[in-house]
Amino acid sequence: MDTKVNEATKGVASVHIVRPTKMDRPHKEEFCVSHNSDILFTFILNGKIELKVNGYEPQLLNKGDAFITPPDLKYHLSHFSEDLEFLEVSLPGNFKTTYY
Repeated sequence: MDTKVNEATKGVASVHIVRPTKMDRPHKEEFCVSHNSDILFTFILNGKIELKVNGYEPQLLNKGDAFITPPDLKYHLSHFSEDLEFLEVSLPGNFKTTYY
């Protein structure tokens, strides 16, 4: 869900509430992604997800946990719970996510 922060700030920042569904990730239990945002902050509002970054132990993130990923870092998201919901804040507001 777009909160219209990007529009209100003329692209300075964006805020989205994300609720992935099985339709978003058919036949995939894990995604490898990266982005080109200067700052991408993710806060788990509900549910759980596992975050894996090469060179680090996987982290199971639950409601109330947060993480920041730097631009161009490839990271893996897996073990999505059915009730997963997270807040995503980006500076700048317009950025590209790449799926591998």
